[in-house]
Amino acid sequence: GKTIIYPAFSQGRAQEILYYIKMWKSKGIIPDYTPVYLDGRTAQEFTMKYMYNDLGIKKMMKNFTPKGLKFVPRTRDRMLYRQNLMESPTPKIIVSSGGMASYGAVTNYIKHYMSRNDALIHLLGYCSPDSQCYKLLTTPEGESLTFCGETSKKMCSVLKTAEMSAHAPRNKLLALLNSFPYTKSIVINHGEAETKKNFREYLLENLNLASELSEEQVVM
Repeated sequence: GKTIIYPAFSQGRAQEILYYIKMWKSKGIIPDYTPVYLDGRTAQEFTMKYMYNDLGIKKMMKNFTPKGLKFVPRTRDRMLYRQNLMESPTPKIIVSSGGMASYGAVTNYIKHYMSRNDALIHLLGYCSPDSQCYKLLTTPEGESLTFCGETSKKMCSVLKTAEMSAHAPRNKLLALLNSFPYTKSIVINHGEAETKKNFREYLLENLNLASELSEEQVVM
């Protein structure tokens, strides 16, 4: 009976959750008539690429979208379309760009629904402590929440599941880096501090890179 918002990374995660929704509908877990919307230019573009481009995807896997899927139009009146969508009392599922809810089209929906008790924001993976989704997850219900510059009382439900959180293991990342023979430096900019430190040490042990840039390299 609630509207469900899925913040999703545009490539991979958005298409995967669309496939899950399709399966849930086919198994009767959610009503077949539940409307599903996909918002966000890049999410829509990647979805179309996976469906129709020759990317080596098996033909049977190109049919991953749920029945009744609608794209939020990319025309100039998309804000009006979103507003009408949000004001509609019909329970619906909205998959929208912005994996950690700090940016993208999904911020429009969260700003609208975070003060409502008829909405569920379902986070699909890891929430960085400096992200907006972490704020959503850790703010108790009924307390004031400032989300992307807008403040209101948090009344929506927020849940997180981790089955879609997946990163390449370090040996795979090392193999990828080895395919670039002229690499001079690597910047590690994502993850917990201890994880980044351990990964840095692993790379220094396995790559012919200096632990610090030389003065000449810094000038360059």
